[in-house]
Amino acid sequence: MLLRVRSKMGTWRVEGVEPGTTIKALRSRILSEHGVSPHPSQVFSLDPAGKRVMDDEQTVKSFNLQHGDLVHLAIREEDCAHEAGKKIAADGSIVNKTHLEASRVKGFRPGMMSLRSMKMHWTLTDFVELDAQFEYKIKAQKNETPWCTKAIMEPICGNDFQSYMRRVGFNQCRMGYLYGQFTEAKEAKVEVLYEPPQESTHEGFELLEDPRAEKVEALAAALGLVRVGWIFAHPPREEGFVFSGLEVMQAAMGQLEAADGVKETPFVTVRVSLAPVEKAGGEDGKEGGKEEVATVAHFDAFQVSLQCMEMVAEGAIEPGPEPGAMLVNESFTAIVEGKPAPTVDVNFFLVNVPVGSAESSLLTHRFPKANRLDELPSAAAMAAQLGEAGKAGWRFIDLMSDFHLLLFLTDFLGMEEVAVLCRSVREKETVPLGAGHVDLLRAIAGME
Repeated sequence: MLLRVRSKMGTWRVEGVEPGTTIKALRSRILSEHGVSPHPSQVFSLDPAGKRVMDDEQTVKSFNLQHGDLVHLAIREEDCAHEAGKKIAADGSIVNKTHLEASRVKGFRPGMMSLRSMKMHWTLTDFVELDAQFEYKIKAQKNETPWCTKAIMEPICGNDFQSYMRRVGFNQCRMGYLYGQFTEAKEAKVEVLYEPPQESTHEGFELLEDPRAEKVEALAAALGLVRVGWIFAHPPREEGFVFSGLEVMQAAMGQLEAADGVKETPFVTVRVSLAPVEKAGGEDGKEGGKEEVATVAHFDAFQVSLQCMEMVAEGAIEPGPEPGAMLVNESFTAIVEGKPAPTVDVNFFLVNVPVGSAESSLLTHRFPKANRLDELPSAAAMAAQLGEAGKAGWRFIDLMSDFHLLLFLTDFLGMEEVAVLCRSVREKETVPLGAGHVDLLRAIAGME
């Protein structure tokens, strides 16, 4: 996989990283490739502040790092191999320049080494080709055709997600992963939605460590499903504010992972927002007036452009303080409407995707969802659900064909055993549940 490493020296792309690579080995490789002297203070972290330190003996996989992810490396300026130079301070003393100060004067671009530090001899063609790698001419995507021809939502899943948002007053952001299949027509057909642990605020969300992450992926695979996209909901925003920088990053990283690089993919982003509903007849009762009486949850879908994927993968853009805009890394140049710009409106990167709906023939969606404040997966909930067998046309196999119920069962059964259940879920008519499995499930639910 490819990882991006950010330090005071700039952002580096590290290709060919194996999931089993230790953090210590990754650091040794980077220091060697970029001529940085080793020092005990050089630690990796998952956040820019260096609070979430990555242990040397752990592997890339243990931190759930994916293709294109960004990590941070603390490097002292004096560890860098090149000479930064001197300057006269305000008190008249002669002091070393910082790496950033030196690179702004001598560097090929801010945060980068000088041309002479890269190689001794340059031609104009060499320079133009190198410079072009760090310049992006931003173009609007409004009339572009998306690679995903349609996002097909499972209606019960979608309604359940927006219902939860209503229960919390639509006053916080929330996200979830969408699992289903990519069709031959390049549609993203959603079968189920899983919401990982997260800290939600009015402005955004922060994903937390998920102890069920591997089980979720294994369960999805056992059901013949893959991650086809992600969904997020947010409180009402100002008109024209469609995506935040964080949401653009999440969309781009999802596409990069699904495509295994900067390539076309049907991976989709679904947004849930509130839209006002109006009816005829104003407060004065006269016809023709309009009065806002309610709101309805509105689903729309997007992809980010190939240019956005590339800029995220290269570390050229990142979320900034301005809502609805991406901050351009000073080592890069973004040309917007013919002029260099320090920020780029996210709307330049978005491509609209049509939205449809289709009920799942594979799964039911009745069991309480994990990681919600007002729902608790439990044996009692399982007993209540399975107890409906024989009523209103429900079969036992249909009631247990529930992703979240099966996920709950992974707390009691090994994945090999759950995979056997998943085969019966996929092939309900030809691979019936054995009597032993029925008795086992009833025992777990406390129904005996």
